[in-house]
Amino acid sequence: MLTPKDWRPIIASALIFCFDQGLRGSKLNSMTKWILFSFVYVGLVMVGAFAGGIFALIALIVGPFLIIPLAVVYTRKTGKVQWELFLRADLKAAELVGREEFLSALRKIDELRLVDIERNKVESAKRNWRSQGPSITKRIDNLLWRGSPARFPAQLSG
Repeated sequence: MLTPKDWRPIIASALIFCFDQGLRGSKLNSMTKWILFSFVYVGLVMVGAFAGGIFALIALIVGPFLIIPLAVVYTRKTGKVQWELFLRADLKAAELVGREEFLSALRKIDELRLVDIERNKVESAKRNWRSQGPSITKRIDNLLWRGSPARFPAQLSG
């Protein structure tokens, strides 16, 4: 069972991830980026409509084949960046509240065997697009090895 004290590092990490401009850089969230891609597509269709005839048809047909793959690739790339930012936020939170306290809270959460946490472990291991950030195991490893990915135990054995 988690106590209010156990929530401190978890909340600190979430706040750092959401609001630390030094960590985040861009203020654009994923929804904003999808809206921008939609505007590009609508712009392409409008140009085709004003050009007339065959250009409008080409814009309607070719547009999705250009925009959607670009949007998917961009989203996957920014998703990886988001994972790295999440892990860096954990490291910053550990500096503020204490690494052992944070590790203890993450281990307690892991021991609860919550359905969504266990599902995220599996999806994260498969690099599934549905995973919601790094798994709890990855977060624990990140704190144990202080963010040095070359030193994670899984990479030492393989």
